[in-house]
Amino acid sequence: MAAPDLVFAENSPYDSVEAIVEQDENVAFFYLRCLDETNRFGMKSCWIRNLAPAPESIDVDVLKQGRAPMLPRDACRITDGQDRLDEKQLRVVWFEEGDGAALLEGDQCLAVIPAWGGVQGFHGYSRDCVKDSALCSPLSDAVEIESRVSRADQFWKSWENENSPWSREQPKLLEAYEARLGSHAKYYTIDGDHWPPKALLRFESDKHVILTTLGVSLCPQPGVELHFEHAGLMQRIELACCFSKSISEKTIDFMIRYLSGQSSLPWSQLAFLAHGHTLTCQAMIEDDDLPDFSSVLLWGNHHLSYHRKASSRPDQGSQSCEASLKMPKVQGDPVNLLWMVPIFENERQSLSQTGPELLAEKIIGSGEFPVIGPRNLML
Repeated sequence: MAAPDLVFAENSPYDSVEAIVEQDENVAFFYLRCLDETNRFGMKSCWIRNLAPAPESIDVDVLKQGRAPMLPRDACRITDGQDRLDEKQLRVVWFEEGDGAALLEGDQCLAVIPAWGGVQGFHGYSRDCVKDSALCSPLSDAVEIESRVSRADQFWKSWENENSPWSREQPKLLEAYEARLGSHAKYYTIDGDHWPPKALLRFESDKHVILTTLGVSLCPQPGVELHFEHAGLMQRIELACCFSKSISEKTIDFMIRYLSGQSSLPWSQLAFLAHGHTLTCQAMIEDDDLPDFSSVLLWGNHHLSYHRKASSRPDQGSQSCEASLKMPKVQGDPVNLLWMVPIFENERQSLSQTGPELLAEKIIGSGEFPVIGPRNLML
């Protein structure tokens, strides 16, 4: 049996997932494959159409041979088989998050693999499927999917316009930062001349040096909708960190590179970042000027404000302008500013038992803004 023909292949705009269309003499399939073979995203599949008369049931022998099976007759809209797919007629519309995609033939949606494809026996939606099966589900049953594909299509096209998301939102984000932190001292581009555009800002005060990303929030994070009912509340982030003025420029340069790298992590690893998450920070481990911090704890700006208000220390109000930062909404969604709080390895290991709240309360309650600088072990 000859190998299937590769009809179409395209990487996502984030360059982390590949969309593939293959067909042999019997069937055509749509696949999404993570380019990092170690990522648990793996390979996802969805039946597109039979190219020959439909069988009564899935051919188990075909599966054992590692070939793509035909959809059974009772699940097919067209049972006699359809024409082979033509590459020139096909295009893919990626979900804004980059973890799902739709296959279109002209202006007709043929198949969709959303973020929840490959979860609990669900594969994807197909236009020519009429009942749930082991290979796909009916696209007609997915009420919101086609409107979501249309919104995604408009999102990608908007980047080609003069009034792109970057040109609209960059000034608003900059204004929000500067309203609380003053004028920025330095502005770094951190996108390497690749899409999506993003920057990093440096602010200085008498006590602190603060770094913040700008533009990360223009793209929604992947995977959030798999864990939260209201994904819009969690999917847009910016990252920040704060240094004691005593910290060396070498350390700050380390963290500029680290912050720049982590700003791409959700889309390269297909894993979202949120309040309470931890990240290993090699930059700190390798810096002899720092305590033995091993990681950073991501702490939401609104949570920081809450803990400061709850603290009984009277001297914290003058230090809390960072905590009162109010971020503008992007595409109607709130932007979550996540501060990188340096933590020791013992503290990181204890989080699974104590949770992040106790540690944060101790750090903030000690009167030390979560700065990158000397402090004592809290747990």
